[in-house]
Amino acid sequence: MTMVDRPSRNSNSKLHSKNVEDFIKNSLTRFLYENSNLTKRQLETLLLRSQGLTILQMASALGISKGAASRILKQALRNVRKSFGTLLLLSYAGLISEEEFESFYKLAEAIRRLRGKPELSSLILRRLKKFFST
Repeated sequence: MTMVDRPSRNSNSKLHSKNVEDFIKNSLTRFLYENSNLTKRQLETLLLRSQGLTILQMASALGISKGAASRILKQALRNVRKSFGTLLLLSYAGLISEEEFESFYKLAEAIRRLRGKPELSSLILRRLKKFFST
């Protein structure tokens, strides 16, 4: 499911809310979050949506109104699109080399494959810190 797909209905919002909190507490997630342009609430709404919650269920899980949850989700999706747009602009302008793009993609793939393997998080975290420091 892509971020713009509509989620399926799921009524177990308390379980999802706890999973989001656990995910955000992870040191690797925290580092990635701190180097993103998403707020914590925006990340929470994207994570809850990826688990199939409706706007009403997200609002309930986060203790906010339905309107606030909808607004936060729209802002999060806009920030994601703008991030992709920035990468495409930099590539088009020749400001990101093909090698840099490929390095970024490989790192993203490694992170995705190792998700849920805490014993490898420190290795990936070191690679990420190196990537962000150059």
